[in-house]
Amino acid sequence: MLTDLQRQAVVQHILNLAAIAENLNDAANSITKEIDDLAEALEVGWE
Repeated sequence: MLTDLQRQAVVQHILNLAAIAENLNDAANSITKEIDDLAEALEVGWE
């Protein structure tokens, strides 16, 4: 069984990981948009 302090630390760690995952997702979306914009500017078609 976890103590209250350990449980709080685990919950905080999970919340931190969720925030990191959200930031990575946002970064991936931004990079994808930049790639799409560059491909459009260069008139590159995706197959």
